[in-house]
Amino acid sequence: MKYLKTAVMRYLIFFLSFFYSCSTLQNPHKQNVKAFAVAAKGLSLAPGELYQNVSDYRHELRTIESATLFTTDKVIPRLNAILETKRAFEKNAAQVKGAGLLIVSYTECLLALVDDGYYKNLNAGSKDLSLQLTAALSTYNKSFNKQLPVSVGGFLGLVVNQIGSVKLKQLQKKYLKEFVTNGSFIINDVCDYFTNEMALSLQNEMSSLDKQFENVMSNFYDNIEQYQRKHDVNPFDYLKNYNPLYLRLKEKLTDLHLMQTNTIAAMQQVKTTHELLKTSVDSNLSKELGPKLNELYAAMQDMKMAYLKLKEK
Repeated sequence: MKYLKTAVMRYLIFFLSFFYSCSTLQNPHKQNVKAFAVAAKGLSLAPGELYQNVSDYRHELRTIESATLFTTDKVIPRLNAILETKRAFEKNAAQVKGAGLLIVSYTECLLALVDDGYYKNLNAGSKDLSLQLTAALSTYNKSFNKQLPVSVGGFLGLVVNQIGSVKLKQLQKKYLKEFVTNGSFIINDVCDYFTNEMALSLQNEMSSLDKQFENVMSNFYDNIEQYQRKHDVNPFDYLKNYNPLYLRLKEKLTDLHLMQTNTIAAMQQVKTTHELLKTSVDSNLSKELGPKLNELYAAMQDMKMAYLKLKEK
């Protein structure tokens, strides 16, 4: 009799443990999803920041170039052309930022689904995540002539809209796997755009900037020399003004090249890690996922530090 009771108790414990594990989402899964969302959200803003920094750098070079023109018939048309070019390039930068914001919207929805505290702490104006996601998806499709399924945003928005009215754990178990699977349409398409079309465009732009830098600064120094020769050459002017300008621009150009490489690599990491995340949700954890998440988070931190450094120049 005692043996029978012990056997029954063991069976009951096993059954309850099995039932509990099947009815709720395991905490490591939630932590992995949250870690991915935080890192991907931070990294998705990098391409837009890079594009804007490239635009600012090119504008500064052309402003220096125009400083060597003095007559009205030359300087005014050049300045007008510089302004038009800046506006055109910043339009491209805005499109790149828009693509990144689509990933931001998706990751915010993901965070709301796995982190009860995240959703509760959102202010009233930020809680309509589904509307923001739909708008970001529509903007992305229109800007890049894409055809990401509207149903993707519809499904994700439907789930997010239930947060607050349905117990979060029920939503996580019921929808998380499908949520991440649908999110792959967004992650894969946007990251492919970053690592293909945008990467090629940036490569051409950076090659052009290298040549522009050499030409503009050589011409600038030549003009300065002509001016200085007509007066007494003052080495202090070179020490205080001209050489620091050259060194700052040279260092910033080097940093932009580094950021170009790191940004493209980070976007590929986001795509790869999300694919691993998709296969690990609601299944045995992938051994590769932990290290990949660590790499992704480290990439986000490095990116933040690099852009802060660029802003100081």
